[in-house]
Amino acid sequence: MLAAACPDHDVLGANAAEPDDTPDWDAEMSIFKSRMMRPNQLEVQRQLAADREVGAVLYCGDGLAIIEGLENDADVGTTVSFVSGATGVLLWRRDDNLCYALVLGGAQNVSVGERVTCRVAGVLQVVDEDEGPSTKTQYDAFKVPAGDALRGRFVDFLGRPVGPDGGVEPGAVPLGAEKKVALLNAAPDMDAREPICAGLPTGIAGIDVLVPLGKGQSLLLTGPSGSGKTALALDMVAAQKDSGVRCVYASIGASPEVLADVRGQLEARGAMGNTTVVAATAGASLGEQYAAICAACAIAERERDAGGDALVVVDDLRAMFDLWARINSEVAALGDAYLLYRGKEGGQMENTALGQKALEGASMDDDEMVEYEGMIVSVAVAQRRKFLSALVQRSAKLHRRNGGGSLALVGVLAGRPAQGMARGDKARAAIRNSKTLSDERKERMLRALDEQEASAAGERGPHPEREVATEVVEELMSITDGQILLEARADEDAPSVVSASGSVSRIGGRAYFRPLERLHTSEVRLDLAQAEDESRFASNQGDPLMVRRRGAAARLRALLAHRAGAPVPPVECVMMMLALRKHLLDRLPAGGERGAWRAAVDRVYRECGADVEEMARTQVMTTKAEARFLHALEEGLPGPPAAP
Repeated sequence: MLAAACPDHDVLGANAAEPDDTPDWDAEMSIFKSRMMRPNQLEVQRQLAADREVGAVLYCGDGLAIIEGLENDADVGTTVSFVSGATGVLLWRRDDNLCYALVLGGAQNVSVGERVTCRVAGVLQVVDEDEGPSTKTQYDAFKVPAGDALRGRFVDFLGRPVGPDGGVEPGAVPLGAEKKVALLNAAPDMDAREPICAGLPTGIAGIDVLVPLGKGQSLLLTGPSGSGKTALALDMVAAQKDSGVRCVYASIGASPEVLADVRGQLEARGAMGNTTVVAATAGASLGEQYAAICAACAIAERERDAGGDALVVVDDLRAMFDLWARINSEVAALGDAYLLYRGKEGGQMENTALGQKALEGASMDDDEMVEYEGMIVSVAVAQRRKFLSALVQRSAKLHRRNGGGSLALVGVLAGRPAQGMARGDKARAAIRNSKTLSDERKERMLRALDEQEASAAGERGPHPEREVATEVVEELMSITDGQILLEARADEDAPSVVSASGSVSRIGGRAYFRPLERLHTSEVRLDLAQAEDESRFASNQGDPLMVRRRGAAARLRALLAHRAGAPVPPVECVMMMLALRKHLLDRLPAGGERGAWRAAVDRVYRECGADVEEMARTQVMTTKAEARFLHALEEGLPGPPAAP
């Protein structure tokens, strides 16, 4: 049996390939290296825990903390944990081993000297055959709710419902938690953006005609206290109720009564369907107020990143400046206290940057000069400017390859910019020493300057303490994509007036409603500004042409003045520009401009309703429609032109 089986075996062996028992040493060594070089996860975690840099609290108050020695590789927006159980978010990092944090839970339990760590989300392990194993710590970003359940609701920065008194409802559960986004997101870089080329109508004629808001633009809304800024901000939000634009309104530092008024106005106008109000009342800490501003941006960023359009309105930016000033004043005051604290800790102060400064008697004012964005400014100013820019740059028009969404930001700030020529004795000396001005012209300019300064002093109104310094307004104006300056009002019942000379948009005419752009509406702001200058400084005030221009400017200013709760659609702005170009506004009676104009516009709606609807839908005004609009306006404004 065995002999018979052997031939078959030989035949099979002859036909089969000879097995190669030679080992592949390169493959074997590669497997061996990968196994030996793969980090043990438990060992990595232990090593990271041992190597983590633990920070120490140097100051904590008003929802803010100054920390020394925190992990250098943790980004702004990282969640920080305090030994006492408090939670915060890394806000800012300096170059001298100091960082600032918002303490957003359990701040009352945090004490000086307490240890702080950045919360770790995970460890990324990388194996390189040449470099060996390496690890990178991934930190946990502080996130806030941004789900659809936030629509139509008043919430705090954590998404918890806010009651009528401005406080968080007892036992409230955060809304919209099914979708969370980072509180402090990095701004989109230039490659992720594209030019702003579409407008976002506000329903405010003075804005839509003089300084239109673009989708993705940042605008500063400023003016004296009592000039109507908050009312305009609410009207901007209300104008979006049927536009599909997602609105987030940040109510910062308001009293419960003011917050209740905001709620009532938005609900009465049916604007809450696509709006979320993030509130931090006057009783909230500075940290919570700033967190509310950032949460409003974060909620809107979700809409932007999904390809939609969003509008964020912050009704008081002063909290940002107060927060930054508070932090820097506390840093400056840390000198002696820091020495005492470090002495108790064992004399280790010389090993830290802040302690070394204190030992050497160095100034804590950061007043040394540096170059920043082409300017020579102090370190403190450069840091503040960078801090403010971090918020402003969250507004963006994303490139179409990134979804094409947009986030427009309007920030409100009570204050006055430096307008016109220099103030005080310097300006008067320049006028008196001029060799080109006539004596009559000098007298007129000096008198106008006196009147302007007296008016400014009287216009401060009953709340001058709420206004920020001119320097602060100017700084924010230079960072944003434009500003809207409101003129002072004699009383709160007067309409709000957008200053033609003090307002500007830095994106050109791309944000105009298209028919307005075709009518060269951008020239109107310059014409009004010129008329204002002529009325103040021109020597030939009686010139008939100048009188006619001043009269036309006065009538247009009356139509552009805004009354709260009375929106002006873009199509009516088009009618206004048509009438202006054809000198039909000259027929408006002095003192009764708004009533006469309203009657004429109503006639256009009656006679040309289909054309109006078509223009509103397509943003195209045909030649025939333009002719019909002009005919209806001429018929609606009977009588000869008003006398100059």
